[in-house]
Amino acid sequence: MFTGELSFSGDGSFSAGGEVASFTVYKGYPYCEPCHVRLRLPKCKKCGKALRDTVPAVEALGGKWCRGCFCCEGCGEPFGGGYDDDEGDASFYERRGKAWCERCFSVLIRNEI
Repeated sequence: MFTGELSFSGDGSFSAGGEVASFTVYKGYPYCEPCHVRLRLPKCKKCGKALRDTVPAVEALGGKWCRGCFCCEGCGEPFGGGYDDDEGDASFYERRGKAWCERCFSVLIRNEI
């Protein structure tokens, strides 16, 4: 019978009953992949999905967004061209905590005058 404490460092895997499970260590505690994603990874401000290192993301307006979710409030077009285009225009105008493209922002301002 084992009565000592276990110590974990680094990511890894273990096998039990013939099945292999991978884990991630955070602050000395092991987490299975689904729990690590749910508890530790930042979430997109729009869709709520975990932002993994492999997902193109944007940090703006006090949050993080999937690149395809960070869109103009008016026309819905993504800034920077969405997921596949790294060359797109990522500039936007902020008004009342929302992001606007130049065209939609100019319409918004004209309507406020």
